[in-house]
Amino acid sequence: MNHVLERNVAADGYNLGLKYQCVEFVKRYYYEYFNHKMPDTYGHAKDFFNPDLPDGNLNKQRNLIQYKNGSLNPPKR
Repeated sequence: MNHVLERNVAADGYNLGLKYQCVEFVKRYYYEYFNHKMPDTYGHAKDFFNPDLPDGNLNKQRNLIQYKNGSLNPPKR
């Protein structure tokens, strides 16, 4: 408890993150379900959202469009 023993790396070498941590879960989901690789594979969960980007713009570190809470663009089900 309170420690991580290893990094989870995909068969092609893509860094998914520290095993079974919140960031690893999100990156593994995007990788396995959408075949999406984030350009910047490091950082804590709080680093995944760039507060300086306007709503609906591309977050280049994650290669994802990001939306702020209360956006006029509701999330998909």
